[in-house]
Amino acid sequence: MTTVQLPLGDINVVAVTDVHSWVAGHSRHEPSLDADYGDVLSFYQELEEAANKVGKDVFFVMNGDMVDGTGLSTVPPEHLLPIIETMPFDAVNMGNHELYHNETVEYLRSSGFIEHWNGNYLTTNTFWEEIKDYIGHPYTYLYGQHSQIKILTFGFLYNFVNNCKITTVTKVEETVQEEWFQQVLLQRDYDAILVLAHMDYIDPLVAVIHKSIRALVGPEMPIQFINGHSHRRGFHVYDETTTAMEAGRYLDTVGFVSFPTYDSVRKSDAPDALFQHVFLDANKQVLAGAVGNFDKTSDGSSLTDLIHQTQDDMGIERVIGCSTRSYFIDQPLNASNSLYGLYMRQVFPFAFENNHSKVVVQSTGALRYSLLRGEVTLDDVIAVSPFDDLIYLAAQNIVGIDVIEAFGGDLMQTDTNPREQPFPFIISGSGIEPHHIYDVYAADFDLSEVRRRVQDSIGRTLEPSSLFKGNDGIAVTTSKIWQSFVIEHWPCSVVSPVRQLMHESHNATLFGYGSVLFSMFCLLVLTLLRKKITRGRPSLPQEPERNQSTRGYGSTDSLE
Repeated sequence: MTTVQLPLGDINVVAVTDVHSWVAGHSRHEPSLDADYGDVLSFYQELEEAANKVGKDVFFVMNGDMVDGTGLSTVPPEHLLPIIETMPFDAVNMGNHELYHNETVEYLRSSGFIEHWNGNYLTTNTFWEEIKDYIGHPYTYLYGQHSQIKILTFGFLYNFVNNCKITTVTKVEETVQEEWFQQVLLQRDYDAILVLAHMDYIDPLVAVIHKSIRALVGPEMPIQFINGHSHRRGFHVYDETTTAMEAGRYLDTVGFVSFPTYDSVRKSDAPDALFQHVFLDANKQVLAGAVGNFDKTSDGSSLTDLIHQTQDDMGIERVIGCSTRSYFIDQPLNASNSLYGLYMRQVFPFAFENNHSKVVVQSTGALRYSLLRGEVTLDDVIAVSPFDDLIYLAAQNIVGIDVIEAFGGDLMQTDTNPREQPFPFIISGSGIEPHHIYDVYAADFDLSEVRRRVQDSIGRTLEPSSLFKGNDGIAVTTSKIWQSFVIEHWPCSVVSPVRQLMHESHNATLFGYGSVLFSMFCLLVLTLLRKKITRGRPSLPQEPERNQSTRGYGSTDSLE
């Protein structure tokens, strides 16, 4: 019999948030995060089966930002959505990343993705601009088949302002004052309230929602927030019968909460003790240990196969280069292993053919993941720079002192962690000389702000911006720059015989296999000779294997 190591309560919820298309997990570079969506599905199915045997239900939710992160996510997300649709989510919330491109949000509708969730794709404050109607549904009820409970469920997005033109986001403060919202709460025909809120677990907007609900339902109605957006783990107690939980990002975490029904709160002397949470690393052994050891379910195995087949069909696992070290997203610009330092001082100068009069100004939100040592695939590079923004000549013939004045205190300092900054600007190259003349470039996402600041600095209107194109006449993008840099500067010196064998066709000739074996023999001889030549030299320090941006995430971490 499966032994569940999780604190099952009246209402139990498994949550993932801000997965950003990392449905294949991190196993190639980070073995400690080796679970993919197939493993998470298997975990949920095993937990659900065990809970059902004792008359309890487990609900499964996804709290937004499913796109933008790996090669599986494209615009529109035609390859990703069939994978996500295999997950038996009871409720799905919309994140801000689903709203950046008209093509993406429109595809959610035209592909049948929104309809797939049978009214449980939630957009409490997000609308189609033209028809003034909800993109999904403003609320829903989740029903427990075994426990007979009824949960009123909302799906909020923070006050997002960079949404695409065919959508509109109503402010949270306005939504909670709308008559429909208040009438639904006043019906009181439910056992608890679940709020999927794509905002940080201690965002002031959570307090706005909480206060508005509490004023209408009284102090004893349980309210559970499932949060997201800020890419961290956290748990917060808002009052004796309200808590909030946020479960990481990029499929590094599977969150679990249990909380009581209204009847249980009324019978309890300590209702706050009935709210429990656990953060589980997205690790196969950790997930198995939470429900008792299990083999992957047939559904989970099929989903894993689908993920790998999709990656193969897209060609994103193709090796394009090899890195001798790791570059981390949380290291300051002046660190030798800084991803931002690499980007600004090597990648962009390469794109500008080392013309130091050309500089790019970009916000630090452009980079999303560390680049780890070893073979670098196309997917690895996309994970570092997933947005594929076009690059524009924003301002021409600008004196250096005006560039410095335009961005001033918002330029990231070299001794600070970029992850701790509120998306400041960084400038490519080795720095700005006050009396030199520069052409200033910017990625599409930052273009309007960069132009506004330069215009304010020089006191005149700039010429219209123009696309930055390569020598081949093709428009340059942020992702393509990374790919070109890796291919040009980081060639793999020796092709791995094991990888060569893996990529041989099933009908390879005996001669083909003999060639591989001969290559392995030659590699062995070269290795032995190299060892003899270099014997006695001190060994180089080894880079850590794990991405430092996920350091410190244990199975029960919480941030108050």
